[in-house]
Amino acid sequence: GSDEPVTLDFIESLQEEAKKAHVMMPEIEYLNETLDSIQDWRARVEKALEMRLTWEDYELLIEEGKEMPVEMPDIHRLEEIRDAVDVWVANMRDVMKTNHDQKVPLKKLREFLAEGYALPITFPEIREMADYIQNFQLEDVAIKCMSTCVREEDVREVMDAMDRVSVANQSTADLSARLKAKLDAADAWRARASAFSS
Repeated sequence: GSDEPVTLDFIESLQEEAKKAHVMMPEIEYLNETLDSIQDWRARVEKALEMRLTWEDYELLIEEGKEMPVEMPDIHRLEEIRDAVDVWVANMRDVMKTNHDQKVPLKKLREFLAEGYALPITFPEIREMADYIQNFQLEDVAIKCMSTCVREEDVREVMDAMDRVSVANQSTADLSARLKAKLDAADAWRARASAFSS
């Protein structure tokens, strides 16, 4: 045989010819089993894409696909998804770096996150970006709490939310400390004012 890869079309056409020939041969059985396993594999690829599985799951499918005796175009689809994730993650790192120096509008961050969710795969950086945006929103609220007159319970709520954030950074920690100082000042004032109100 030649070094040309065997295609799915070629195997399917062999199966059609065998059906028309009406001759029983052991090769036909092998051919039918091969086509069954190929169709089963392709169905699992489709299911995986619908379920947004992880890259590890896709890698297992790719390995299995490479063991098929025919060239599987679905392998390229899965590899393209991986490439798209790599590009998205690289862009995410850039966005975070840029946002550190000059604030990227929240709308743009959310749109970027939506692009990540649109990929038919689950990957940990999506969660990281979602946490990052939540953090960014909290910092925004905390800054407003620091610079305006707000109800004490609102300040406490923001502080609690900041304490729960999974991606704590220096700026969050500083804002949290400043909010705490604001509450401490309010408590000290309340203690002094209680003499007046009693």
